[in-house]
Amino acid sequence: MTRTLSLMLACIISLLLGTGCTHNDGDIGDLFGWWTLDSLTADGTPTPLTDDEVLLCTWAFQTSVIQIQETLDHAEARRYKGSWSREGDLLMLNFSYTDNAGGSYVPSERFHLLPGITPLTILKLDGSRMHLRYTHPDDGTVYDYYLSKPF
Repeated sequence: MTRTLSLMLACIISLLLGTGCTHNDGDIGDLFGWWTLDSLTADGTPTPLTDDEVLLCTWAFQTSVIQIQETLDHAEARRYKGSWSREGDLLMLNFSYTDNAGGSYVPSERFHLLPGITPLTILKLDGSRMHLRYTHPDDGTVYDYYLSKPF
């Protein structure tokens, strides 16, 4: 009896562990998860991502939602949420949303993303590294985003 009960408990635990982590609405492929923004260049010149206030910049993809986060001292963070879609090598980030109080979700200027839809070309995406390129429509500046998965 004890052996049967132990076996049943082990099966239940295995089932719970095996189904506990999913990709909501299906697998989104190589984009899924947290990415660290390692560097950003403007026309080939590095732009600062961190400073005395911002320690780390990350992007997170799940379903059709993207969250860009600036991690601050004392584990505080600023989060910017939007949506994304992908067609082949074109990644569209949409930060046109507002909350009920009229607050915007547009990322800070350090990211050089548009307050509406920003089209980025995927130059590399292999599951652990991502290289995106975007040309700003107002001034023609070419921005290159280099991201990696920290784990």
